[in-house]
Amino acid sequence: MSFHHAREVFAEMLDSVSAEEEPEKHQLYQGLTLLAEGFEYDFNMIKNRLQQLEIEMRKLGAGS
Repeated sequence: MSFHHAREVFAEMLDSVSAEEEPEKHQLYQGLTLLAEGFEYDFNMIKNRLQQLEIEMRKLGAGS
């Protein structure tokens, strides 16, 4: 399961609970949604940086 998919699942769970009727559950799902969103953001940043490094390494290899 990707972080993006996890975030979507948690967001759906969050939408299914009323903050007034089930505040603990609502808060839990809200936290899980934000956590998955943060992981997805961090993962994408790392992935993009690795791609940049790969391009730089290829340029260095081609220059030697």
